Amino acid sequence: MRINGLSLIISMATRELNDPLINHYEKAIILGAFREDVWYIPGVKSVIEHLSLSHFYGSGLPGGFFPFLWPGARAKSNRFHARAVNHFRAGNKAAAFVQLGRAAHLLADMACPVHVHRVVHETDPYEWFIEGNRARLLALPAVRSQTEPKRASDLIEAMSRFTESFESDKTNSPHGRLLRRLGARSILTRETVAAQAEKIIPVAAGHTAALFQLFLRRAGKRA
Repeated sequence: MRINGLSLIISMATRELNDPLINHYEKAIILGAFREDVWYIPGVKSVIEHLSLSHFYGSGLPGGFFPFLWPGARAKSNRFHARAVNHFRAGNKAAAFVQLGRAAHLLADMACPVHVHRVVHETDPYEWFIEGNRARLLALPAVRSQTEPKRASDLIEAMSRFTESFESDKTNSPHGRLLRRLGARSILTRETVAAQAEKIIPVAAGHTAALFQLFLRRAGKRA
């Protein structure tokens, strides 16, 4: 998910939950979500965007883009969520919400068909539709999650299973473009990705609100 999509889902979830603490730290959560896409290299003081191989997960196969070989969104979301709780209990509130944002990023990626189908993509019309239509999608109400999570990964699992039913564009890679030229693959239309976004994004917002609720319970701020 790109930056407008990340901030969109977090803002919708924040609005849905309407918790004073989450409202106050919304920008820190968004910052954490943005940071999850980059690495900081201390020696050269450089920031680079990484390949996000751990931002993939499809139900049935554990791990990230490379099942079994690379950590996936479930394991990483649990790690970030635990860090968030530990930071908060230690009094490091801003750091806690940055870590919560990193977990929220992984959940947002489960709202992208290419991520749950483990599709190589240099770009994605679905993600770019969301990027260019933030205001339109923000007007939609969040759909409350029916999952009662014990861990962040429970929400990753539920969101992935929901998104799996939607088709992904498989033409945005070297082999995808070749297969398209051969007539074996086709591009998803704007109408298709728009309809997908209008169904998926509200569900993602509801699951993200549930992620925030789980954090508040674990941090001792809500029963």
